[in-house]
Amino acid sequence: MTAPTVVVVGYCASGKSSVVAALRERGFEAEAVAQEHSEIDDLWNHHHPDIVIFLDVDVEQIRIRRDNPHWPAWIYALQAERLVSARVRADLVVDTTVNDLEAVKRQVTGFLSAS
Repeated sequence: MTAPTVVVVGYCASGKSSVVAALRERGFEAEAVAQEHSEIDDLWNHHHPDIVIFLDVDVEQIRIRRDNPHWPAWIYALQAERLVSARVRADLVVDTTVNDLEAVKRQVTGFLSAS
């Protein structure tokens, strides 16, 4: 049986790269998709994913992670618009605002192992 193709989408600083690295270490075929930077509504779907993981985070947490208390809310709002189709399609949405990276990795890998 072939491993499912997983795409991870979400806001800047939501943890996409870290989650993808953890998934790859565990043998999953995973890609981070920078949908939040693309005007192509379904860029995430160009990888023909079997599973879509959406990482959510609020603007205040992004500011903390970027060490920039003035990171613009308008960028967050623009990213939210660009992420709509991925969020709707997502098989799993994980809020990385309230979960640390290890908890996020456990939640995602647990979900994938059960799928």
